[in-house]
Amino acid sequence: MTAAEEVDVPAFVPAPLAALYRAIVLNPGEDTPRLMYADAAEELGLDADRAALVRAHYRLREIGPAPRAFHAQRVTPLPGGLCEFAAGAETAPRPGDRILLYAAAGPPPPGSAHAAVLAAQPDGTGLVRVVARSGVAAYPEAEVKALQFEAAAALGRHPEWLPPNTEARLGFASRFVYPNRDVALPAELDALVRAHPIAAARLGAVGHPYPNDKRIALLLRWFPRVRRWEWPGFSYDLDKEPALRG
Repeated sequence: MTAAEEVDVPAFVPAPLAALYRAIVLNPGEDTPRLMYADAAEELGLDADRAALVRAHYRLREIGPAPRAFHAQRVTPLPGGLCEFAAGAETAPRPGDRILLYAAAGPPPPGSAHAAVLAAQPDGTGLVRVVARSGVAAYPEAEVKALQFEAAAALGRHPEWLPPNTEARLGFASRFVYPNRDVALPAELDALVRAHPIAAARLGAVGHPYPNDKRIALLLRWFPRVRRWEWPGFSYDLDKEPALRG
């Protein structure tokens, strides 16, 4: 077994799920082993909190961050699969948008999300621009808050799942964050990579004599499962940038 294949399965992993956990650690950038782990945990009645955490993180990623263009309370469905929301600097029109100009003095359209805006403007002051965009749905804010609470509760019950200086992705510690100046790479990273699916690392201020390309070459040799590296003024993703940036 090579160093790249060595895995130290933590004691908190149930024995029947150890092989699946090992697959997650050996493939830290892939989703499938994590989802298989969640499926097996549910089927076997083991590690239910971890399965719930994986599901919550996966759903949160599906939903994505709240669009800057609108908030749930500002969106109104329109006929034809459209939604309308107030247009401003952060909601510049896109190809396919319908730009609707409503006279401030006129009556608001039925069901408009902007009735209050239109009604509040004095007669004859101008027009209110509204964007109607297809494929837009109201952001599920309540669901997101519930999922975030569920994830935080699971991690709160199992602090051992998230060692110091790590961040979670899809239910497991997957990113190492070391903000301090690194004269030498912290020794704990070696233990973390062996026991957790660490796919990315962000280091502190550079404190070594090597240029970036040589440093990355060394790091990839020492930690082949860590595919993305960052430090101030530099980032490198092996899967997206086969050519090193200096």
